[in-house]
Amino acid sequence: MWMFILILSLWIGLGWLLLFLKGKPAGNKSFRRKVDKRFYDRAETVTVSLELTPPVAKTASVEDNDIVLVLDHSASMGYAPGSPLREAVRAMENFVQQLPAPCQVGLIMFDHEAQILCNITENKEDVLRALKSVGPGGNTQLHLALDKCGEAFAEGRNGVKKTFLLLSDGESDRKAADNAAARVREQAPNSTMICVGFGPYVDEALMKSVAGELEQNYIHVDTADDLEPLFNRLAGVVSGQSATDLLIEEQVMAPRPFHLETTGELHPVGIHQTADNSSTQVAWFKSLLQQQSEALSFTYTLKPECLGWHSVASADAQARWKMPNGTKDTASGAAGPKVLILPNGFAWAWWLLNPLFWLIFGRLFKCVQPKPQPQAIEESPLPTPTLPAPIGVPESQVYVPKVRPALVIGLGELGEWTLTRFKWQLQDRYIDNEVVDLVVIQDSGVHNRPAVTIRGCVLDEAERVIIQQDLRPYLEELRRQETPPESRYWVPWRQWLSETRPLTTYTDERRKARLALLLQESAVVSQKETEQSLSVEGQGEAEKLPLEERVKRSLKRIQEQEGLVLIVAGANDAEGSGMLAEVAHICASHGAGVTAILVPEMSASPETAGMVKELERMLIMRGESIPSDRGEQTVFAEQLFDRVIVANEFQHSAEVTSEAISHLLWDMLAYPELLEQVPSMRDDICSQLQLQGNALPQRSLWHWVREMTLSDLINQQWLGAILTENQVTLSAAKAETVKEYIAAFWDNSSMHQRLPTPLLTKSAKALPPQGNPLIILEELLELPLEKPYHEQKAYCDRERHAFSAYLEAWCYFTLEAESEKGQWGLVTLLEAVRHIEQDFEKLIDSVNKLLGNTALVEQLSFVSSIYTDYQQAVRGLRSSLERWIAVFVGWQSGMQVNPLPQDFVPVCLAIEKQKQVAVNNLPFPKVKETLEPLYKAWYGQYGDNLLQQLRFQVKSDLQTRHLEIQLRFFDSVLTHSNNLTVSFSNDLMVSLREALDRYKEVVFQWPAEDWVVAENVPNPANSLRLGNFSRRAYQEVNQVINDSDPFVSAAISINSSPLKQIFRLDENSPAIYAWPEEANAARIADNIRFMQSRQAEAFSPKVVSFMRDTRRLYDFMADLAKDRVTIEGQRIMLSRADRVFEVGSTSPQREEMEMFEDVVRQVVALGVSVNGELLPQPLSFWTVAPEEAARLVEQNSLVRAASGSPAWAMWKDVILGLALEHRGG
Repeated sequence: MWMFILILSLWIGLGWLLLFLKGKPAGNKSFRRKVDKRFYDRAETVTVSLELTPPVAKTASVEDNDIVLVLDHSASMGYAPGSPLREAVRAMENFVQQLPAPCQVGLIMFDHEAQILCNITENKEDVLRALKSVGPGGNTQLHLALDKCGEAFAEGRNGVKKTFLLLSDGESDRKAADNAAARVREQAPNSTMICVGFGPYVDEALMKSVAGELEQNYIHVDTADDLEPLFNRLAGVVSGQSATDLLIEEQVMAPRPFHLETTGELHPVGIHQTADNSSTQVAWFKSLLQQQSEALSFTYTLKPECLGWHSVASADAQARWKMPNGTKDTASGAAGPKVLILPNGFAWAWWLLNPLFWLIFGRLFKCVQPKPQPQAIEESPLPTPTLPAPIGVPESQVYVPKVRPALVIGLGELGEWTLTRFKWQLQDRYIDNEVVDLVVIQDSGVHNRPAVTIRGCVLDEAERVIIQQDLRPYLEELRRQETPPESRYWVPWRQWLSETRPLTTYTDERRKARLALLLQESAVVSQKETEQSLSVEGQGEAEKLPLEERVKRSLKRIQEQEGLVLIVAGANDAEGSGMLAEVAHICASHGAGVTAILVPEMSASPETAGMVKELERMLIMRGESIPSDRGEQTVFAEQLFDRVIVANEFQHSAEVTSEAISHLLWDMLAYPELLEQVPSMRDDICSQLQLQGNALPQRSLWHWVREMTLSDLINQQWLGAILTENQVTLSAAKAETVKEYIAAFWDNSSMHQRLPTPLLTKSAKALPPQGNPLIILEELLELPLEKPYHEQKAYCDRERHAFSAYLEAWCYFTLEAESEKGQWGLVTLLEAVRHIEQDFEKLIDSVNKLLGNTALVEQLSFVSSIYTDYQQAVRGLRSSLERWIAVFVGWQSGMQVNPLPQDFVPVCLAIEKQKQVAVNNLPFPKVKETLEPLYKAWYGQYGDNLLQQLRFQVKSDLQTRHLEIQLRFFDSVLTHSNNLTVSFSNDLMVSLREALDRYKEVVFQWPAEDWVVAENVPNPANSLRLGNFSRRAYQEVNQVINDSDPFVSAAISINSSPLKQIFRLDENSPAIYAWPEEANAARIADNIRFMQSRQAEAFSPKVVSFMRDTRRLYDFMADLAKDRVTIEGQRIMLSRADRVFEVGSTSPQREEMEMFEDVVRQVVALGVSVNGELLPQPLSFWTVAPEEAARLVEQNSLVRAASGSPAWAMWKDVILGLALEHRGG
């Protein structure tokens, strides 16, 4: 007996020892796991506790904060497990539990109305209870929730920080919401609004507007699974950034030998089974917002499934800590503890069914493997709808013009008209913007005239230089000077200062235009161009860019590409005649010669005469250095003009005149043979080109065809829209067709790709009024009502996935059927979707009416929540359809999408508007009789095939399962934006046009001989013609330089004449000069006429060039008269300031007058010796009677040799005039 007692005692003792050893807590204080008991029967629940000791980390104190949670519980948020609403509630519960004591919380929920479920309180339990009461609602009215938020803040604490945390998935009235948000900020200026937008249909623009200026205050979340981790992190954000974050990843031995039942008060952020189903990972996230000295505790419960010894968790568990300073720490959990699972009702007999017995014989009791959880069926992708092959483009040789690189500068009004028209022509011929730089230079008077527009083309800001120069300060400075500089004697400052109008540059005075250009510190290029240049150079804030720098930048590129520089100016334009030579000087000073295109006026004016005489000197002296005093310093340049071309005479307006000039610009740059026919410059002999012709449309022709095609194809055939004064009317969907599609949805007819869910199959029989909702519960697969939340969520996820796949297949079938009819199909599909949405509403109502049956309430509630999710999927499809319809035809009656932006233009109206623009911009007189028959034939050939390239298709997002309606046109696939914006409509139009552009070369073959009209040419013998059809237009002209271009037809006559003769001027024509040389020479001649009562001898251009500084020329005449200029051998010497300088040389092969003028140039124009030494000023002033000056000068040996020349008579008048000018000292 004693032996039995001993053995029994040993048996029980060993059992106790095993229970103690195997059941003791596993791990250490960093990560410890324990169970509430050591043995259980299968009917009991195992409670597992995790204890984690946080690492030592300094956590800053949390400020007082009143937080209002605002939750959208509209129907679109769903209610089934895993739906946005359920996940949001769980996330907010975690959020509230983690907040420290200084943070008090309130709760508002809203749909079509808003209510405060819980005022701001320090009692977190009140908020948690309120969250559990949240259920599905109706529509979304955000502004009502914002108004309630203001009320909640008013009930909160005074002087503490306020935080508003909103979650919504829908749309609302933007204006009302913005106004309500402004009121909240006014009531609580120290508030922060954080908005979380959920799903693909959220109005992000609205949410960002409510959130305010800080971008980080708006967060977008794609799936419900992202909500819990997001709110866990937001707990740290709203309570201060010094939180210690903890992520626990527990490896639970489920689904066998245990089944995971509950996960504790803190909801996990993830529950996932391993690939081999050997364990389940449960992850929690927690933010420690205050210093934590005690261990953290987490619990979960398990339901035993197998007998014997079993560990509750594996050794793969980890706790990851992230401290406020960014450092990280990781604690690993050990396996265990183990618990003993006994048969039901035998837990009392543990001593008999000893732990030792289970250790020895436990493996004989096999653990039945769990039934595999059903997985969501991965549906194979639906086939992409096939489109017929597009009609190919026939092979053709389209003439492609090659334009020479150039910088084209336009001056004044004619320059703007010409460059704008030329820009349009470049665009019409598909010439890249980088080939030709366009710059128009204008004074500030441009603000008094509208910008020039040619067929929608306008010069942009980068192509304008506006000289905004107030001349008065400089004129006042001239008044204060005792003697203004000689180089500015041409400025009539007394006259200008006496004028009452503002002394800014003005288009009535060429001298003002040039003076403003010389004082060009404020001559600026556009802000856009400046910012681009500064961004390249890596500089900071944009600065004003001087005109010369702007021109220099273009010249560098043009010179590298061996291009041309052309300047267009009108003689009757003060800006043109005043700035022409100075702009050419700017170009020449940087090594670029200029081809000037001048347009003469009908009758010569003093302004024109002044310009012509200045140009005459510069042309004759183009081998010499010509000075200019830009920017208060003297700049020299040679050979300002490579060519001066006088073009067609000015017509009655700059607009009309610019047609021929822009045509000439094109011909000069596109056909190099033309410039080869222009004679070279000889002295003042210039070329006179007279052009007549037409440019046939190319790009504008295609645009006309393309816009007509889009109008007929989309608006008329595809949409079947009726447009009247910005109103769009659509034909109603055919009722019979809609019924067919609805029936196909419920009975799965004609849809073999996807099968409906069992619930959906039953639902078709339960539809009111004939159906019975109880049919839904018959033979239905087991609902997971008794399962834990994560299993319910998995079940609902599979339902949502399957329904989304089925809905996608139904849409695919419907759109295919509509496409076969040549219809866009969205109106019909939308009508069917609306009916299906109403059907689900009826199903939900019928199920809810049975909720009074307490025996079925759980099942019916669960089914109703799944129906709500089905309905939301259908609602999302409807929203996508409505957006697409709104994109094409604007808002229509019955739509629930937000009203369109005021500046939003539907595609069909944009097509019609652009069609009208294309009609207006087509420069062709015979549209009706010539182009319309060609277009009808074109559309008859291509229209049907184009219609077949245009269709809608449906795609399902693999992650979110949201359906997307896509537009397909040829190879392009377009998806609508969630927020209907102007840019999206524009992008869609661009895509449609780009798809059609493949056929433009077909239209480029249309031009024919009958497109041009025969014209007479005044001088056919001296004319050239160019263009493919020019023989028909100009039959008398035999010489052709280009007969390949089908889009140009022109005849150009070329003659050469002196510049004065072309402009019909003589020597005595009155002139207004803007250069000091001519102005001073004219003044010297006037002195002789007034004092001597006779006309002075005509001054040669070379002599005029010496008169830039008449005082310096007069001083040299004094040197000659006082014999300070001597000839020593072959050297000519000048004595000044007790020094002797070599200023020239003699040669028997040179004429005396030539040697004399060369010395004058060296001393007067250059001011240096032949060795480069700067010549000093004379020490004394020469006072002489004017009549004696020439005689005294003639006594010099250098002059005696030159005085025998016929030109000496002119020089005598020069000396006389200088003496008259400077006799007063």
